[in-house]
Amino acid sequence: MSQESIKSNIGTEAVDITLLVCTYNRAADLRELLESALAQETGPEVKYEVLVVDNNSTDETRAVVESFINKGHQNLQYIFESKQGKSHALNTGIAAVRGWGYVITDDDFILPPDWVQNIYEAFRANPDVSF
Repeated sequence: MSQESIKSNIGTEAVDITLLVCTYNRAADLRELLESALAQETGPEVKYEVLVVDNNSTDETRAVVESFINKGHQNLQYIFESKQGKSHALNTGIAAVRGWGYVITDDDFILPPDWVQNIYEAFRANPDVSF
């Protein structure tokens, strides 16, 4: 099997939204994304996770994710996908999504603090919408 997960603090509790990030050798950008993704301001009704799929990186990608997990971020998960190619990374990530909704985001984004909350509210207000 080509996938490997880091043990994180994620339990079996359901989440509403999964932020799926596929990355390859962009550890510095990923760090900035994770800082903004893990600092989301959500109400108590919104549970979200950040799922990082490392697509065979040779840089410090794994160490970056581990550093956030070691700081106690319970909503962060890491999967290593050794088959090179974004489609392999996306398929691996989608198979591991736990949210009723998921958003694919690039590893070089910096998210506004209410991004997850706004997505949650938009889908709750318009349940037949998808994009």
